[in-house]
This record gives sequence, C-alpha cells and structure tokens, in this order.
Amino acid sequence: MKAISGFPAFTIDAGPHEGCDGVGPLLLQEYLTGDELRIHAVDSDFVSHLLKKNDGIDYRVTGLAGLERVSISSGEQDALRDMMEAEGVRFGGIDLIRSKNRLIVLELNPMPGYHPYEARDDDNPITEMIYKSLINNECAD
Repeated sequence: MKAISGFPAFTIDAGPHEGCDGVGPLLLQEYLTGDELRIHAVDSDFVSHLLKKNDGIDYRVTGLAGLERVSISSGEQDALRDMMEAEGVRFGGIDLIRSKNRLIVLELNPMPGYHPYEARDDDNPITEMIYKSLINNECAD
C-alpha cells in the first residue's frame, strides 16, 4: 500500500483495508518478489542499480545497505525507451522489480532524486549525462 497524493509517503505491507482510514488516495498492489532496480534514464542512455535493501519493504524508511551497478538487456532498454517516449519524458527514474527474468515496471518518476545514487557509486555518470543532453539539445536549436 502506497499513498499517491502530493505529500511524502512510504510503502507499507498491509492486508486489505488495513490502516487505510483517513490516509487519502492509495495505490494497492500485489506483493511482488524479486530484485529491486532503479534505472536512471537520460534520453536513450541508462544507468542501472540493484538496490541492496535493509530489512523492510521501503528502502526510503529502512535505508539501503548498498548499490550494485547492473546491466539490462537491449530488449529491456528498447522497452524502457518506448515507455519514456510514450510518456513524453527525456529524463526519468524508473523503479522496477526483476522477477523470473522479466522486468516489472513499478513507476516512472519524471523528476527523480539521483544524487544519493551518485554519492554511493564512484563511477556514476548521471549528472554528466544530463549535462551533455542539455548542452547537445541547446546546440541543436
């Protein structure tokens, strides 16, 4: 269960209608198992991380034990590019679960926080990717 209004909210494990009183709009989702990934996309380039979580469902509450750079297949990249194009975004943070050799997209964040990922990964080029994209776009006009 995750709140979907305009204020910060976290994901909790709850049964049907448990803890829902007075919370506001909710997203109820089947509990999915697998590896949690965050993919930062800039135009057609991707930086993918496996989230090594501490105990709990929502790493924003319990923290991350670490990150590991991972690769995604060219077919998965094509599917994510198509999704971003359909949504009209050039930059995004895509939250997914890799389950049984398939990716399940949880959400596409059009304004993701990416600095915590760069701080934990010495070879993380997200800021550089954004900069190059903006400069190349500016020069093209």
